[in-house]
Amino acid sequence: FDHATTRMGVVLAFEQREEGVCQKAQDLQAKFAQKFRFVLLSFHPPDLPNHVPGKSSNECWAFQQLCSELEQTYRIHRHDP
Repeated sequence: FDHATTRMGVVLAFEQREEGVCQKAQDLQAKFAQKFRFVLLSFHPPDLPNHVPGKSSNECWAFQQLCSELEQTYRIHRHDP
């Protein structure tokens, strides 16, 4: 993992309705922020149409958030080589 701080990012996906999730997410982000290029926090909102609460919907939401973050912050687009 020599290049993790410059070449690897991490996405932590959470269910927004989970009690204490903000503190848990911030603690994990602080713990790992210096080890990776970025640590993105994603909170799956409740009551989205066609999203059943659970791991798969959290991952789907997190991926959408990641794509947006990569494009806006790092200028990396989905179709870049």
